[in-house]
Amino acid sequence: MGSAEPDEEHSALSMHPWGAVFAEVAVDRSTHMPRVRRIVATYDIGTLLNTDHRP
Repeated sequence: MGSAEPDEEHSALSMHPWGAVFAEVAVDRSTHMPRVRRIVATYDIGTLLNTDHRP
Protein backbone atom coordinates (compact mmCIF):
# COMPACT_ATOMS: atom_id res chain seq x y z
CA MET A 1 0.00 0.00 0.00
CA GLY A 2 1.28 3.50 -0.85
CA SER A 3 1.97 6.33 1.53
CA ALA A 4 1.35 10.08 1.38
CA GLU A 5 4.39 10.84 3.51
CA PRO A 6 7.42 12.37 1.70
CA ASP A 7 10.38 10.03 1.31
CA GLU A 8 14.11 10.77 1.72
CA GLU A 9 14.42 12.13 -1.84
CA HIS A 10 11.74 14.77 -1.22
CA SER A 11 14.08 17.45 0.15
CA ALA A 12 16.64 16.79 -2.58
CA LEU A 13 14.09 17.03 -5.41
CA SER A 14 11.58 19.63 -4.22
CA MET A 15 11.87 23.09 -5.79
CA HIS A 16 9.77 25.43 -3.59
CA PRO A 17 9.03 28.19 -6.11
CA TRP A 18 7.44 31.39 -4.81
CA GLY A 19 6.30 34.82 -5.90
CA ALA A 20 5.08 38.10 -4.46
CA VAL A 21 2.98 40.89 -5.96
CA PHE A 22 2.58 44.37 -4.46
CA ALA A 23 0.08 46.96 -5.65
CA GLU A 24 -0.27 50.65 -4.84
CA VAL A 25 -3.96 51.57 -5.06
CA ALA A 26 -5.73 54.92 -4.66
CA VAL A 27 -9.47 55.56 -4.32
CA ASP A 28 -11.12 58.64 -5.84
CA ARG A 29 -13.07 60.30 -2.99
CA SER A 30 -15.85 61.62 -5.22
CA THR A 31 -16.49 58.54 -7.40
CA HIS A 32 -15.22 55.85 -4.98
CA MET A 33 -13.46 54.19 -7.93
CA PRO A 34 -10.15 52.45 -7.21
CA ARG A 35 -7.15 53.19 -9.38
CA VAL A 36 -4.03 51.05 -9.54
CA ARG A 37 -1.05 53.38 -9.49
CA ARG A 38 1.66 50.74 -9.85
CA ILE A 39 2.32 47.03 -9.51
CA VAL A 40 5.61 45.36 -8.66
CA ALA A 41 6.10 41.59 -8.82
CA THR A 42 8.96 39.20 -8.20
CA TYR A 43 9.24 35.44 -8.67
CA ASP A 44 11.81 32.77 -7.93
CA ILE A 45 12.00 29.30 -9.46
CA GLY A 46 13.33 27.63 -6.32
CA THR A 47 15.95 24.92 -6.72
CA LEU A 48 17.10 24.52 -10.31
CA LEU A 49 17.04 20.91 -11.46
CA ASN A 50 19.21 19.46 -14.27
CA THR A 51 21.93 22.09 -13.91
CA ASP A 52 24.20 19.99 -16.15
CA HIS A 53 21.73 20.08 -19.05
CA ARG A 54 23.13 21.85 -22.07
CA PRO A 55 20.97 22.59 -25.15
